[in-house]
Amino acid sequence: MNTVCFLSLVFLGPAYSQTLYASKNPVPVGSNVTLSVQGVVTTGAWIFNNSMIVMMYPGNHIISTNWKDKVTLNLTSNQTSLTINSLWLQDSGEYVLQDLEGVLDRSSVQLSVQEPISNVTLKAQATDLVELNDSAVFTCSASSGTSVSYAWLNGSSVITGSESAQLSDGGAKLTIVVTRYDQGPFSCNMSNGISHEVSSLVYLKISYGPSNAMMTLLPMKLAYRTGDNITLSCSADSSPAARIWWMFDGMDLDKTGPQLHLQNVTESNSGNYTCMLHNNARLILASKVFNLSSPVTEASVHIVGSQPILNNSFTLTCRTTGTVESITWMHNWSPLYSDETRVLSMDNATLTFSSVMLSDNGNYSCMASNAVSNINGPEKPWILGPVTATIGDNVTLICHAPSNPPSSYKWIFNGSVVADTFTYVTPPFTAEMNGTYTCMAHNNITGKNKILKITVVSYWICCS
Repeated sequence: MNTVCFLSLVFLGPAYSQTLYASKNPVPVGSNVTLSVQGVVTTGAWIFNNSMIVMMYPGNHIISTNWKDKVTLNLTSNQTSLTINSLWLQDSGEYVLQDLEGVLDRSSVQLSVQEPISNVTLKAQATDLVELNDSAVFTCSASSGTSVSYAWLNGSSVITGSESAQLSDGGAKLTIVVTRYDQGPFSCNMSNGISHEVSSLVYLKISYGPSNAMMTLLPMKLAYRTGDNITLSCSADSSPAARIWWMFDGMDLDKTGPQLHLQNVTESNSGNYTCMLHNNARLILASKVFNLSSPVTEASVHIVGSQPILNNSFTLTCRTTGTVESITWMHNWSPLYSDETRVLSMDNATLTFSSVMLSDNGNYSCMASNAVSNINGPEKPWILGPVTATIGDNVTLICHAPSNPPSSYKWIFNGSVVADTFTYVTPPFTAEMNGTYTCMAHNNITGKNKILKITVVSYWICCS
């Protein structure tokens, strides 16, 4: 029997290394891998985690008993390699090729043997949650797989660790404080160096709101008048949809739904309208206050008591119909204010002269208004135009009657309407056009008419 004796020497001087390559790394369990280095090593050893695999010496080699049926040594003219078959998970570790010939060379590679991932499962502790009140807890697992890393997705967005999203158990567990935007789908992607697999999708049902409650009025106006039809609409961001019911001045109207219809409103409909919105998460209110005004339908000046007498007191009053918020007085169509001799009452409804003067002569009018109307007049019209006309000329007649809203006009001659504007230009004048022309001013709110007439006579211009 031949006996071979090995002497292992360790040099403390400088070492030179070559690169040791793996044909693939990481590698699936059960597969084969070849470790190789450029150049031929005839005297040396293959070592795994400080345990001998193969001892090489010139002309021969010895394989350790534990590796005898698992490895194959290959030597070519320019390469030294070791093939490892049927890898197990425990074959992961450091592989070293130690060259014991000449200057000590040591080459190594860290090999990772991994199990493919299969049957990835994503589970949520609960899927019916309330915004900002509940947390979603997901767990990602697989029936097989080693050296696993995890990636989490909400839809197409990657989830990373943050204040609202916490990863634990090596990334296998995700906890998030849910908002309305976290309905999913959530998925978990497990991967290692040799495989990856994505879980099935998990959706959450997030209850939120009601929030951002809003009440609107249609039609949209700065002010509403009696007789209007008004629709109040109430809305909010809510899931599930909020239940809505209505209150008026704190009293239940026994009305539900997103809209409240008010038909032909009166002043008694003025007040505070509230819609209450509720789902299984919370209760919220939205309110609107609006006041209804009756349109002013009359504003006319009347004498109180006796007619004005020089140096005596005298009073005018503005008679109105409707909801009046303000009254303005005019003297000869210029605004009138209280002064030393003329005093307006607190509500401006009465004008009192402490001592009538000649300068107080003139036309007095009052204008009553509220948020939905301004009413005055029409006052007595005046007409600008000639009282005589030359045969063949076009005669221009202008009529004006101060009024709010502005008056509409008609010119009438011989019982027929000849114009519906404040200006009337006659055709070339003839003798048959002599006569009385009537201007009628009409206020379509007050329903009042004022009439003024002018008589036009034609004449010939002759040359002697």
